[in-house]
Amino acid sequence: MVDIAELKQKANKLRKEQNFEEALPLYRDLWNETADKYIGAGLIYCLRKMGLFDEAISLADELIVQHPDFEWGCREAS
Repeated sequence: MVDIAELKQKANKLRKEQNFEEALPLYRDLWNETADKYIGAGLIYCLRKMGLFDEAISLADELIVQHPDFEWGCREAS
């Protein structure tokens, strides 16, 4: 079994390296598993960079409702 913390680190590393194609499935799995606000923001970032705007908007709406005071998430969502 893969550790969630390890997956988060790997997804973040890939995103920072601009390897969005490999980061995206990790972020999706992590979001479905944890609904962590930081994972959501990272997922939105990857979706936008890959031109998946409909999915990014839908997730952004969900993230803002769940975490309205989360500044980084709200910036990613706008």
